[in-house]
Amino acid sequence: MVPEITILNLQLAASVLMGYDYFLSDALKAQANAFAADVVKTYQSQTDARLKAQAGIFRTWIPVIISGIVYATIGSAVYFLGKTLAFKGAPIELQIIGAVLMFAVIYFVWRASKQLIDAFTHGVLPFTIPAILRVIFTFLLYSSKGAIAALGMLFLVTSFLFRYSNAGIF
Repeated sequence: MVPEITILNLQLAASVLMGYDYFLSDALKAQANAFAADVVKTYQSQTDARLKAQAGIFRTWIPVIISGIVYATIGSAVYFLGKTLAFKGAPIELQIIGAVLMFAVIYFVWRASKQLIDAFTHGVLPFTIPAILRVIFTFLLYSSKGAIAALGMLFLVTSFLFRYSNAGIF
């Protein structure tokens, strides 16, 4: 649960950041937006470098992801084959083959889950934070009201998400 004072502080900061242009002259507003855009561009270039590095790491995990999907597919196919062969009333030989195939399913599903979990934790998850930051920085740079007002908007959205979280909706 997020404290109410944190939500109020976010909303206060959002109102100041979104309404700053009412209190500044056009020249000062342009100068402030240029400075904010330069700061955001610096962070965006750092994030782009991290994204490129993570994309290279992610590419190395693609064969592992594909083999995990293949193992899961083989496991599913073997499961359905074993289930078909081991139905009640089938000869005992088919039931034994079906039971053996079920052990193969356990092996294939174990291999698939191990590989997919490793690929997710080492290939996908480290890629997500730089990607989310890239989206945020792009929003800040290309907002029609400027980077400062866009930051205020992000604060406001964050405060609403916290309110929903406290209400149990989100």
